[in-house]
Amino acid sequence: MPRNFLPPSLGFVQGPLPENEVVDIYANFLGGSPVWVDNTKPPDGTLSTCSFCNSHLVLLVQLYVPVGDRYDRIVYVFCCKEVNCHRRPGSFCVFRRTRRSKRHPFVHEKATQSFSQPGTTIFDSNNSGPSLSNPFVLSNNSNTFTSTSHLKREIEILSTITKSLTQSLNITSTTQTHPAHSDSRVTWSKSVQSYPCNLLYFEDIPAETSHNTKYSLPCLDETSNDEWAGESYEKSGNFDKEFQNFTSFVSKNPSQCIHYNINATPRHFSNQWRGTLIPACPCGSNRRFEFQIMPRAVDLLDETIDWGTIIIATCAANCSTEHMYAMEWVLIEY
Repeated sequence: MPRNFLPPSLGFVQGPLPENEVVDIYANFLGGSPVWVDNTKPPDGTLSTCSFCNSHLVLLVQLYVPVGDRYDRIVYVFCCKEVNCHRRPGSFCVFRRTRRSKRHPFVHEKATQSFSQPGTTIFDSNNSGPSLSNPFVLSNNSNTFTSTSHLKREIEILSTITKSLTQSLNITSTTQTHPAHSDSRVTWSKSVQSYPCNLLYFEDIPAETSHNTKYSLPCLDETSNDEWAGESYEKSGNFDKEFQNFTSFVSKNPSQCIHYNINATPRHFSNQWRGTLIPACPCGSNRRFEFQIMPRAVDLLDETIDWGTIIIATCAANCSTEHMYAMEWVLIEY
């Protein structure tokens, strides 16, 4: 598993999800139903419908892109299934969720190393650190009154800690049971007809074609027999540099569904999208390009879809709390 997100890579379809199998949050897939980190607390239910036609949104892509070994991180891309809405605001939305990884109990291990050494306990009188003797065990030569006083002091400390923990848990409980979550359990319906679920796998992009290096892409060879290059994308009417570079990049790997290259520059579908400003995150940090959905995904989802690519940008600071979903930025290029 990469230390920081994924390297520059392309996502390809591995195949349809078998009927007798289910996916979890660690899977990458196209279409299907979303797998929430906590099924009882999905995103705000008021965001589950298209802002134009009020139809339920369906899942386009779910990606597991962890932050090193310490944090699980999942990105969800939704859209309205009514193709006519795709060029209207509110027909797409992106959620990001981050949590401490449950597969790497680093917090527990760190705490264990901090408080104990092999063969000892925190109550071991032979420890070289400050005395943390068990207040409930009295030695034979101890003064009863002194020990009792010490015991009372320890009980007071434990009482204070317990009170603080109780208050903290009450605050956390209030945050997690926000009314939006209870509403969302109703509105994020799994009964909505979704796109077929196809599992994805990723392959690294060769260094010489990585987006962060300067290189010149050749123009699209119109005589190529490549399946994607042969399609009639002339309807866009944009045989500009951006479009030619885009089609050349796709023609090298026509079956790619995802182009992942965090903090790079996206492959724009035409010149009209070049220079599009990505808005900052509400937390104040910049957003940066993370990945884009490529034309091959159209064939697997719905052939009537007419967008060229979908670009997703996410918060550079990876903001949000443990129990909340953050909305991110999406651009539909056509």
